[in-house]
Amino acid sequence: MVTVTAPGADLLPWACSVDHDPCSGKKGCKVEQAVAERWNQSAPDRWALLWQRVRDRLRIPGTLILAKVWEPQARGVAHLHLVVPLEVHRAVVGALKELAADYGFGFVDDGRGVRAGAPAIAAGAYVASYIGDEGKLEAVCDAIREGVIPSRSFFVAPAIAEGITMRYLRLRRRAWAVLHLGAPVPMWCSALEWGRVTEDIGWPPLAGADPPILEVAGS
Repeated sequence: MVTVTAPGADLLPWACSVDHDPCSGKKGCKVEQAVAERWNQSAPDRWALLWQRVRDRLRIPGTLILAKVWEPQARGVAHLHLVVPLEVHRAVVGALKELAADYGFGFVDDGRGVRAGAPAIAAGAYVASYIGDEGKLEAVCDAIREGVIPSRSFFVAPAIAEGITMRYLRLRRRAWAVLHLGAPVPMWCSALEWGRVTEDIGWPPLAGADPPILEVAGS
């Protein structure tokens, strides 16, 4: 796992009116609101430019980012967690450390703090906690609403997603609504996609009749 943070107080000054040193998000300190808002709003675009430059620098073919999650920091700005293949980890970290400041980012953590023995499992569990029901999902949703992190706060590479894309998940949710709520069948998917998703949710077969989903479609 690799973490790319926001810069320090030299670029993101604290808004504290209380005289305490040093300031810290753990103490409830926040970055000045206007500064934080500008940084957070531009962070996704700056990250895209930074990552393109890293790819151009490394020229390594194949998937370099297996998963990506934006996390809200207590001080009111975002930072980014990446899960990368072990064989490219050192090269990715080196390029990010060299280039991050050019795009307004701060410290790059190489993930060595992840417990030894099962780094892949530990990294996966950490980033998954931001979208799990019992993890940090509520804090992530609040951060999205407040503009601290982008609405597309996480990414899983197709190479490891096994076909579980956002399109598939939206379609599966729609299939559930068709089955249980009588919603209309969506016209934006193919018959193959619809067949897959209805099979995956365990569409109940009806002897001698088409599934009720098709009756709704024809009504």
